Order: sequence, then C-alpha cells, then structure tokens
Amino acid sequence: MLTARSWIEGATETLSVHEADCDLTTHVMNHLRRLKLTFWAPIAICGAMVACFESSALIEGGYIGDKQLEYYCALVMELVTIVLIPLALRLFRLKWVDKAIRKNPSKQLPVWRSIRLCLLAVPMMVNVFMYYQFVHPSFGYMAIIGLLTMAFVYPSAARCQAEENME
Repeated sequence: MLTARSWIEGATETLSVHEADCDLTTHVMNHLRRLKLTFWAPIAICGAMVACFESSALIEGGYIGDKQLEYYCALVMELVTIVLIPLALRLFRLKWVDKAIRKNPSKQLPVWRSIRLCLLAVPMMVNVFMYYQFVHPSFGYMAIIGLLTMAFVYPSAARCQAEENME
C-alpha cells in the first residue's frame, strides 16, 4: 500500500540517486574540459609561435650557423618523436599502465589520458620552436607529424566512454 510517507521516502531516494548522477556527470564533464584544454592549448601555443616568428615579432634563425648543435638537436628530436608517437598511441595497451588504471580507474584514467596528450604535445611544441631557431625543415615536418597524430587522440566524450568501458 502506497502511503504518503513511503512516497516521500521513494522520491527522496530517487532524488539522491539523480544528484549522484549529476555529480558524476559534472565530474566527467570537468575532466573532459581539462582534457580538451590539454589538447587545444599546445596547438594554440604552436600557432602563436608561428604567428610571432612569421610576423617578425620574434627573431628566427638564432642558431642558424651552428651546424653541430643543429645536428644534435635534430638527432634528439627525431628520436624523441619516433619513440613518443607510437608510445602515446599504444599507451593504454602497456601492461603496467593497464594495471595501474585497473587498480583505481577513477583516479588513474584521467592522469594517463593527460600523459598521453602531453607525450604528443611537448615534442610538437619543441619542434616548432626548433624549426624557427634553425630554419631546418625536418623540425617542421616532425611538428606537422605531431599535429596530425594529435587527431588520433582527440578527447571526445565517445573516446572517453570507450576507454572507460575498455577496463
């Protein structure tokens, strides 16, 4: 028999469950916003660097005559780019990363998503800067490769949901 008291208790339970869903949804949306900021900020920084160097607001070619430094910087950045791109794309398939995520998914998954974006974004920004310091096309090519690779890890809601269900 439905009484006023049981109806109020049922409504209160439903409301508290709905509030918990809202908190969870708010938490997920805040995390997604942070990920999108982590995705777009390096691209904007690279765009700002390009705009500043191309408009001569910053002087390009600061190390254009130092061939030995250019060689070592190109060697390091090529190795970093070659290693970090596949690592970032396959990061969640590594056993120790998967184990850490399974241990505490609510805390570890956001951390590893951010790490994955940073593994691609930092070399991209360094390559853009190096391109304008040495005016050597290989740095520009590596920056473009980094930018194209970022598209494969765009933090959409569907990707985040798929990664959460991957557990």
